[in-house]
Amino acid sequence: MITAAAFTPVGFSKSAASEYTVSIFQVVTIALLTSWIVAVVFTPVIGFKLLDPKALIAKAQKHGEDIYDTPFYRRFRKLLTWCLRNRWKVILATILIFILSIVAFGNLYNNNFFHLQAAWN
Repeated sequence: MITAAAFTPVGFSKSAASEYTVSIFQVVTIALLTSWIVAVVFTPVIGFKLLDPKALIAKAQKHGEDIYDTPFYRRFRKLLTWCLRNRWKVILATILIFILSIVAFGNLYNNNFFHLQAAWN
């Protein structure tokens, strides 16, 4: 909802850039609002219909009452535990990736619509 509201000035702007960006505003707003409605209304209903309590109990008993005792979850737990124990390494890696993305952003071609603004005035 907040992201859709953030795009509102783009959609109602009267500049040359809005001629090109109004369709982006419309698509993003419709997609986000539809996604929100599906997440709030349909996901709980579908989850309730799809989850069979008897099958879940059978799966829990098969795994010794721990449905997360599978190879995937063991590897995930190991990764998560490492990240929590080495949180400063994870934070540093995140900051470094962010800085690298800023540096890489400087290499992008700058294409703006300011040269079209004169035509609208």
